Amino acid sequence: RVLYATLEDAGFVLSLGICSCLGGSFYELIRPPLANRTEAELADARREEFEIFAASQISPGNSCHETEIVRAFRRSFAKYRRQEAISDAEICTLRGSG
Repeated sequence: RVLYATLEDAGFVLSLGICSCLGGSFYELIRPPLANRTEAELADARREEFEIFAASQISPGNSCHETEIVRAFRRSFAKYRRQEAISDAEICTLRGSG
């Protein structure tokens, strides 16, 4: 009603409403799913463990390859030694999130 009163064009108001609904629906379809509580807690725990590892094992200013970081992280935490526990890509994501 406010748009109709201001713009005084029912066709434009209808088109604006339809485009807004379509845009909202499209965003709802393409947005990534939200993590549930247990997934968020697991991600936070992994991030904290990687920060502990990085503070003790990685010195600033030096360069190394991602595979070296992944190997060293897996050696530091026994529960992450197997590939099934956490993937190399996830470890690399942790590396970039700090």
